[in-house]
Amino acid sequence: MAPHSCYDDINVSSAEDHIEALGNNNLLRGKARVRIYRSLFPFTPKSIADIGCGIGITTSALKQTFSEAVVCGYEISESAVAYAAREDRYGAEYRVVEAGLDVRLERQYEAMVFQEFYPFTRTPDFNIHSEFLSFAVNNLAPGGFIIIQLAIRHPETTILVNGERLEDFCETHQFDLTRHMIPFDRLVDITASVWISKLLTPVLAFMTGADRRIVLMMRHRANRL
Repeated sequence: MAPHSCYDDINVSSAEDHIEALGNNNLLRGKARVRIYRSLFPFTPKSIADIGCGIGITTSALKQTFSEAVVCGYEISESAVAYAAREDRYGAEYRVVEAGLDVRLERQYEAMVFQEFYPFTRTPDFNIHSEFLSFAVNNLAPGGFIIIQLAIRHPETTILVNGERLEDFCETHQFDLTRHMIPFDRLVDITASVWISKLLTPVLAFMTGADRRIVLMMRHRANRL
């Protein structure tokens, strides 16, 4: 199956029929993931962009949590956007956009979320990283912040392999960069607590060998909100 063919399929059947394929291209526990992100947000944003939103699972959960904010999901797949817009119950917006250096969104956002997706976080090529990062900087409101979530089982295949160049990029563009290990979203669902899940995750990861995830937070220094 092609990486995004499942998005075409769910528009003629149902998401439940293609849950395994969707899980390969989407992070399925949106509400738990937003609870994790919310614990890291330095302020309550009035506008949030979810870049590479897939079928809008996290986007919808962001809008449910931040009901007063403008929340928009951006995705390259027209089929995914069609499904997300049809199924969203909380009022998030969705747009078909291919992120790139010269792409300008219809507004600047106080928060931008990039969850693990190819090619941004799944390549060691800093030229690709720089293009996505520049896209984020160009579409971020002054004083806003960027969240990049990625898996770290094989850091040599991610943006983490270019740590020094990432730090240089942040310094050049006046961002503070911090790293945060995050708990398993399944544990957050089970315990209903991000704090308890943070305590349990290292033990569970050691016992099961399950992949850990990290959030890179980039916060703009100028005119902080």
